[in-house]
Amino acid sequence: MRETSERRPRVLFVVASAVVGGAETQTAHLLRHLRRVEPVLMIRAATRDHFQPLGLPTYVADDFGCGEILHRSPGNVWKYLRAIRAVARAERPRVLVGIMETASFHVTFANELFRLGAAAVSTIRGPMSTFFAFCRRRPSPGERFLLWYVFRRSRLVVVPSRGVRDDLVEHLGARDDRVIVILNGVDVDRIRALARAPRPVALPKNCPWLVTACRLSPEKDFATLLDAFRLLRATRRATLIIVGDGPMRAEILTRVEHHGLDGDVVLTGFLPNPFPVLAAADVVLSTSRFEGFGNTLAEALALGRPVVATDAPVGSRELLEGGRCGRLVAVGDAGAVARACLDILDEPAAGARLSEAALERAETLSITRTAAAWDEMLAALAGR
Repeated sequence: MRETSERRPRVLFVVASAVVGGAETQTAHLLRHLRRVEPVLMIRAATRDHFQPLGLPTYVADDFGCGEILHRSPGNVWKYLRAIRAVARAERPRVLVGIMETASFHVTFANELFRLGAAAVSTIRGPMSTFFAFCRRRPSPGERFLLWYVFRRSRLVVVPSRGVRDDLVEHLGARDDRVIVILNGVDVDRIRALARAPRPVALPKNCPWLVTACRLSPEKDFATLLDAFRLLRATRRATLIIVGDGPMRAEILTRVEHHGLDGDVVLTGFLPNPFPVLAAADVVLSTSRFEGFGNTLAEALALGRPVVATDAPVGSRELLEGGRCGRLVAVGDAGAVARACLDILDEPAAGARLSEAALERAETLSITRTAAAWDEMLAALAGR
């Protein structure tokens, strides 16, 4: 039974991205299922529609003059710090939670600078050393300070997989005793109910559908995805459906045209409910260069869809149990991606085995378990 709001300690969650991606989606799932604390939100105006259905007390950073949080000008940093102070003084949260590293820094710094008296919790969603290797650069002095501060001054750092934890401890100096693993949860019943809704976009009929759903950003490796689809399309008819939005949309469209795939690739944009499309997929694809967990893959497992994913550091292998409940292929290998998809399309029995294993795995990723772990941690930090 849920405690009354008067008895539950408040927890302020700061979600500073202006784009709805995996972290924002996972946060919304988590907030629906917390029982022992009273969540309060600070978000960007651009994500208001995503979080508004939760019905939580919500503050908009833009109303305090805050810009894009990744724009680290002194004036913008100061605006975020003051906004967090204002909300914390109004709501009196016992715990502050930053979603992803930059918001985590602002939450932790504001807590100490203004002596807010809360416990600061940071969240890191992916393997940071792999991110910098992907970008082919070392962390800048500012990034090194940001990570050092988050790792050393947060009460706890929450990560979604053992691989992310090991990466932060071994390569970036995080303290072993402050990093805890709480797997991202899958709201299986809700996903399956939403999947029964009418499809939000018209899709081609009488051919297999390959679906990927993610933020359209460089680490998702759309070059490999489109090369793989081009190779597959040379041998049989199929449609590639890309669900999501992001900075690479224009480049993806250019590549689609270059490969002569205009009629075979559908970009749906961001869909508030992507699950009717995922549920109809013959194969769900992920060609990421790295993953902290793989939220879309987990959702595909909940829907029993066969999955093909690159063996990206660090989340995909852990999530798919080494390939037991999804096909793993080498990162950047378009030919291997195409062959794995064709194997599933050409051998229904193989796809059925993957579907069965996917459903079994999904039961271990319940959002109820995830929320219970968060509830226990937050209640302990709040002194309850």
